[in-house]
This record gives sequence, structure tokens and C-alpha cells, in this order.
Amino acid sequence: MRVVQYKQRCLLDEKRQKALDLHLNYIVDQTAKYSHWLTEGLTQPQEISSPSASRTSSHLGSDGMPVFIKS
Repeated sequence: MRVVQYKQRCLLDEKRQKALDLHLNYIVDQTAKYSHWLTEGLTQPQEISSPSASRTSSHLGSDGMPVFIKS
């Protein structure tokens, strides 16, 4: 009986580890994407506009995605 329990536990542990690895890969990919967006935003030249022109500012929303607000 213990051999069967051990094999079941090993299979569950393997499935759990695969799920954790997939989640970690997703988090790493998202972090890389956001870092890329951030470096692009920092390296692009800033436009100089007249005071009468409308300005757009960028903020991160609750989901971490950029939100552009036109004022």
C-alpha cells in the first residue's frame, strides 16, 4: 500500500512542480516585457511642446499596464 501512495505523491508533486514552473515562466516573461517597455520609454526622445499644446502623461494601472492620460 505504501508503494502506491508514494507513486501517487510523486505524480502529484511532478504536476505541481510543472504548474509552478509554468507560472514562474509567465512572471519572468511579463517582467521582461515590462522592462523592455520601460527602457523604450526612457530612451525615446521627449517632445518639447508649446504650453498651449495638450500633454499626455503615462502611469501604470492596477494591472501593471501603461495608462495614458491626456490633460
